[in-house]
Parts: sequence; C-alpha cells; structure tokens
Amino acid sequence: WTNSSYAKAGIDCITCHMQPVSVSDGLGHFAAKANHTMSKRVQQALTVDLQIQSPIFQREVEYTQKLVIQNSGAGHTFPTGNPWKKNLVQIKIIDSSKQLLGVYFESPLHRKLDEEYNVISDTRIASGEIKSWSTKISIAKDIEPQTAHLQVLIERDTTSHLLWSIPIEIR
Repeated sequence: WTNSSYAKAGIDCITCHMQPVSVSDGLGHFAAKANHTMSKRVQQALTVDLQIQSPIFQREVEYTQKLVIQNSGAGHTFPTGNPWKKNLVQIKIIDSSKQLLGVYFESPLHRKLDEEYNVISDTRIASGEIKSWSTKISIAKDIEPQTAHLQVLIERDTTSHLLWSIPIEIR
C-alpha cells in the first residue's frame, strides 16, 4: 500500500475496509461501528478486458483470446491477506441454464511461501499493475449448438466473483 497511488493521494486502508455502519441496540440508540466486511468488491478492484476474435465459436476450432486484468481499484496487491487461500482467474463457458460447459483457462493469483514464510513466488496483481495472458478455447464437438455465456471469474475458495460476461453463439 505504501508504494501505491492510494498512499500518495492520502487514501488510507480505513477508507475502503472500515467504512462505518449504523447499528442499533434495539432500544432506539444508534452508533456507527467499523465494518471490516470488505465493502469494496472484487469487481471494483479489477478491470477486465477479454479480447476475443468473434462472439461466434465453431465447435472443434481453436480460438486464441487475450485476457488483460488491471488492479485499478485496490490500493494494495490483489488478492491480499491469507497466502494459503486459493484464488484463481478462470475463463468459463456456461449455458443458458447456468450449467458449466467448460473451464478454458485457469491461473492462480497467490503468494507462495516456504516453511519459514519467505516468499517463493508471487503472482498477485499489484496496485495499478496490468497482467495479461494468452489462452486458447476449443469447444468440443459433443457440446450442442446454442447461445451461451463466456465469463471471466475470480474463484476464491468456494466463492465465485463474476468479472466479465458476454453472450456467445456456439455452432
């Protein structure tokens, strides 16, 4: 955080992470208390651009995509916190009933530590940093022609954070 544009602008951690919430004691008395529920969402922290060749995908044809993610809204690395929590950037296709048709890309965003807590590797996205990946999508022949959605998500433990979604046609 100290090296970020947020620190230079005088925006501290409390601005995003400890916004006050009003609580009642049930007797008509209200007070403002700190709220550390991460009131800023993943969608507010990251800007996503998935550059696709066309929204029409022929089955069994390989398409190259470029995924670009910028940490444009967090004053620290994304994700931050517990290095043992698993965070994955994923590209998925789901059908109109929200059934998964396939996961076509996965990349971890995490800090790997050794037994003495020294950083071995760090694939997180620093404040203001842009990361990009090139990935290929080839839809299997057994998937029926249909309208579906191509999505970019952050999977964090058992929670999905949808960052980007567009309708596509599978032929």
